[in-house]
Amino acid sequence: LTALLGCHNGQLADDVCSLELLRDICTELHAVFDSSLLAPTSDELSDLVVNVVHATALNQSSMQQDIVHQRKTEIDYLTGWALKQAEARKLIMPVNSVLLKLVKAKERMGLSRLSEHVN
Repeated sequence: LTALLGCHNGQLADDVCSLELLRDICTELHAVFDSSLLAPTSDELSDLVVNVVHATALNQSSMQQDIVHQRKTEIDYLTGWALKQAEARKLIMPVNSVLLKLVKAKERMGLSRLSEHVN
């Protein structure tokens, strides 16, 4: 989300819509990992993520830094992997799917701008 919104981690907790998105993302991810006895509940996962957001409030995520510096992000390794796990379990993760597409689009637009300046 920080890569898309261009904000510091802590700013996610300051906005009702971004908090809802965080919770939606966590709810979908929880469904993928729910088979593990060690997996937290969906609410516990969301609370854990919000706690990390607060603890790293002034930080910029690595994915946001990649976007800013027009580098390829790790979205395929993170969200892409989760989406593959969901597909294997016949689960649908619409929020995470849109998140992946938006980050990849933003990534590609930055990389294409970079190549325009190089050529």
